[in-house]
Amino acid sequence: FRTNIIQFGMDQTVDASGSEQSAFIHWYYWSMYAGTATASSILGCLYTNFLPFVIAVGINVLLTGLALFLWYCLNPWFIKEPITNNPFKTVYMVLKYSSIHKAPLYRSALTYWDDIPPSRLDLGKSKFGGPFSTEEVEDVKTFFATALVLLSIGGFIVINYTFESFIIHEMADPSVGVHCTLGDILTSENLIILIGIPIYELVICPIVQNYVPTILKRIGIGIIVDIVAVLSAFILDLYINSQSVLENSHQTRCVLATNVTNSTISSGFIIIPMFLDTTAELLVSISALEFIFAQSPYGMRSMLVGTYYTIQGVFQVASVLIAVTVGRSWQDHQSSRNVSCGTVYYSVMILVGIIGIVAYTILARRYKKRQRDEHIEQYMIVEDYYSKATEADR
Repeated sequence: FRTNIIQFGMDQTVDASGSEQSAFIHWYYWSMYAGTATASSILGCLYTNFLPFVIAVGINVLLTGLALFLWYCLNPWFIKEPITNNPFKTVYMVLKYSSIHKAPLYRSALTYWDDIPPSRLDLGKSKFGGPFSTEEVEDVKTFFATALVLLSIGGFIVINYTFESFIIHEMADPSVGVHCTLGDILTSENLIILIGIPIYELVICPIVQNYVPTILKRIGIGIIVDIVAVLSAFILDLYINSQSVLENSHQTRCVLATNVTNSTISSGFIIIPMFLDTTAELLVSISALEFIFAQSPYGMRSMLVGTYYTIQGVFQVASVLIAVTVGRSWQDHQSSRNVSCGTVYYSVMILVGIIGIVAYTILARRYKKRQRDEHIEQYMIVEDYYSKATEADR
């Protein structure tokens, strides 16, 4: 759904400027988290009572029906440009041809007696490019170059996926309560995103629009901010351990293990790493989508967005496996209980973050931006759309 809905939205902005398309991606991300915030902050708090639960589900069904109704009514005005070439087939055929023909092709001697010799451009294409156009070959090269940059964001994904839930359960004070309280909602990333994106779009962006870093720099800054978030949580964890030592208490806890006791800290301290982690997510996730739509060929946009979400899923599984491994190893080694589970977890995540930022820096510096006549391509799409609309009106 997410792979296709953002592509559908971007199809409606073919005649918009780059800043307007970036704004659409920001508000798209905001709308996704608006739904997540509604589900987690409202529905999650009401599931214990039957009547509020029924009301919440009814609201969900009503909004879904409204979306389908609007789709049915506004369908004739939507831009729906079918992809003529299958991008998966293009990538496969180009790779297959390049693997078989590793040397330039030469013409047969029987073709040199032609009365009309072919042009040098046609000879070059048949010799080096095979049956594919230059644009198709460059599209495949751009796909793999973009996919490599997205793959280098894996370190950030590993940290971001389990970090929020880990720090809330590891450090939250049970006396404050973490189930459907105002403190729980305020320390969630949903509220930070719901407030942060409108502030950026309506207040910050118009003022510092000329000083906004490039997309690749924003991704790099986001990865660094996420490492700082883990580092701040690591310092808080050391503070908790020092307080336990001062109180002559050797009780430590690990949310990844079982049958352990609690160490507590005020939930207000959690806001610092939570805010940094959410800021990093905004910088990396939104900039990654902007990077895809800025650099990918028109016919390969959905495939690259799907590739990005696939990379996300793989590294999210890796994040869970790392967290489970840390919890089990901490629980198995009874002699090392003087070291908290959080210390081990944050140390591993800092190491993953350092490896990730190094890999990303290398690939981002070597990435060559695709240079093509993008305005001509968009002009042809818009012209074709309005010509079809004119013919339909006749």
